[in-house]
Amino acid sequence: MKSVKLFAFAGTLLAITGSPLAQQLELQSITTASLNRPTTIVPIPGQPGMYVMSELETGIIRVGNDQSLQLVTPFLDLSGVVLGGWITGLSGMAFHPDYENNGRFFVRYNWDDPAQPGLDCKAVVEEYSVPAGTPFVANPTPVQRIVVVDMPNNDQGFHHATGDLAFGPDGMLYAGIGDNARPGGPLAPKMVAQDPNVPLGALLRMDVDAGAPFIPANNPFVGGGGHPLVWAYGLRNPQAISFDELTGDLYISDVGQATREEVNRQFAASTGGENYGWPCREGTLSGPGVNDPGCTGGMFVAPWYEYAHGAVSAVIGGFVYRGDRMPWLYGFYIYADYMDRQVFALDSTLTNPTFANAINLTGDLMLGSFFTIAELAAVVADENGDPLLVRQPGSAGAIGDGRVFRVAPQTGFSSFGSFCSALPNMTGVPGVLTASGSAVISNNNAVLTATSVPNGALALVVYSDTRTNLLISNGRLCVGDPVRRITPAGTIAGGTFVQPLDLPNLPTPITVASTWYFQLWHRDGPGQSNFTGGVWAVFTP
Repeated sequence: MKSVKLFAFAGTLLAITGSPLAQQLELQSITTASLNRPTTIVPIPGQPGMYVMSELETGIIRVGNDQSLQLVTPFLDLSGVVLGGWITGLSGMAFHPDYENNGRFFVRYNWDDPAQPGLDCKAVVEEYSVPAGTPFVANPTPVQRIVVVDMPNNDQGFHHATGDLAFGPDGMLYAGIGDNARPGGPLAPKMVAQDPNVPLGALLRMDVDAGAPFIPANNPFVGGGGHPLVWAYGLRNPQAISFDELTGDLYISDVGQATREEVNRQFAASTGGENYGWPCREGTLSGPGVNDPGCTGGMFVAPWYEYAHGAVSAVIGGFVYRGDRMPWLYGFYIYADYMDRQVFALDSTLTNPTFANAINLTGDLMLGSFFTIAELAAVVADENGDPLLVRQPGSAGAIGDGRVFRVAPQTGFSSFGSFCSALPNMTGVPGVLTASGSAVISNNNAVLTATSVPNGALALVVYSDTRTNLLISNGRLCVGDPVRRITPAGTIAGGTFVQPLDLPNLPTPITVASTWYFQLWHRDGPGQSNFTGGVWAVFTP
């Protein structure tokens, strides 16, 4: 989401800049008023264009939309409960998957036990509800507490105390819990994240529909060997968690200490129990606890992605973009760095990406007042899948502090690009589809050309404003429902098929500022057919 490379510290963050990925983007402000250290923004299910935005230190959740921010009546006010601070407070919120019918939602915050004020901070996951008649004001009385994790004051303060909440495609609620260890502190419990019996430095998984104690029957330690709510461990400060809506893969951004920032990826088929290595490992390097006997023989899962921790760094996840408005970003994991104030895109199809693979989006999004950009606290998806940037106040008091911005296609941007690969069949290598002319509708001279396709075969172009990845016939269908056809079908001559696109007169006309996807289907012979690869187009007037 950005423009000129700013706040670059020597020896750190040497990513690709000037990429077309960045040059096609711009920032749009979606809040006109500033929040007090916002931590996240979540679309309200069933309320198009409406969001809830949480404030870390105040414990207040506010309601707003793209035009305004409601500051008078909060969605939920937990200021009398939340232990607010620089690294404690209200840090996570998630709506139940069936929220539109049951009004249930969950929050993740820190609570100072009044029985031991200042001595025992607790990480709390709690359920609340929204009455049917007040969609923008929640019932202030909690429904129930789901889990309470002790975070004792071991070293003159609480550390790695915040965390995220997210529902997985399995309907379970996941919560990140930091290790509560102060870096270098003499009393810091450095090895706690290596003990699966203790829900610190861990990812918890809860069945909020099952009733207390909310333990899913298939959690990895239900039968012993660890805390029954622990799903994964060996984490330091799991700042954000997200699920890829297409694959179901889980991404955990874990803030490093001195050498590495990392993103851990857990594939959808995982049965849990992963040990990500902290503090025996920091990324793929030795961690501060490497010489502890508890690190001997550990089976550590390496991060999917890591980058060097420079003078100041803190990874902020992050989600895999699956929206339609910016097809060139489709399948990229979008993340930021809190301290370095930069935003990146990383291709999620890469197996072991490095920082050299990261596309720096910062430059083309940093415009005007953003030369004094504050810390980036969250990167989340809006209801349409577009990235939202949540900014916290910086020491310079930058314009736009405490506000939320959307990453969007540049105004007036139009172009073509490829978006899926074709599969060979019995007739050999599949054809290649390209686009020429202009994606400007008024020009109306766009042309699709397929080459290396079987001579004499029957062929037609299919298109849609959605995309998919479906094995069908003998190939791969990449345009989604509803699939439209440009008829009549034609015959391939000389291995080439040309289809002019009469944009206003297609079966479903192309509209302004829309993204469309095209493929060529061709019959290769009796019982044989295939698709070329796909072409996307962003159309403008």
